[in-house]
Amino acid sequence: MIYAMNSTSFKDDQYKGEIMSSEKFVEGAKIAKQERFLDKRIMDIFLSIGIPAHLQGYQYLKESVKMVISDPTLINSITKRLYPEVAKIYDTTACRVERGIRHALEVAYTKGRIVLLNELFGVNALTDAEKPTNSEFVALIADRLSLEVR
Repeated sequence: MIYAMNSTSFKDDQYKGEIMSSEKFVEGAKIAKQERFLDKRIMDIFLSIGIPAHLQGYQYLKESVKMVISDPTLINSITKRLYPEVAKIYDTTACRVERGIRHALEVAYTKGRIVLLNELFGVNALTDAEKPTNSEFVALIADRLSLEVR
């Protein structure tokens, strides 16, 4: 048995203070490692296409992508479920989440680097004249990263 007194390696404190089996500990460590990989990969993609990390929309997008990877049905109800769930995390409104994401994508589009997604993913998902919608962008990134995480 392993006693998880200081579970700083886990994203939340779900195991803190629990006596757990080594299997549960290893499972938690794998999840934490996967989350770190996902965070880094999302950051690399966003920065390479010109979404600055200081924008609140950057954080909203990152959280949205991670949520859609873990629950793909969220992309089908982006305004009813996804935005409100992200808003709860950041103590804001769904409307502000939507606007923040839209602004972050507008910044990337204006810089002209959003089409770098085609190079990053090896597909022609976007053209120079095409600005993706919030849901298109989240779905594209989440679909691609879900394949990498598996």
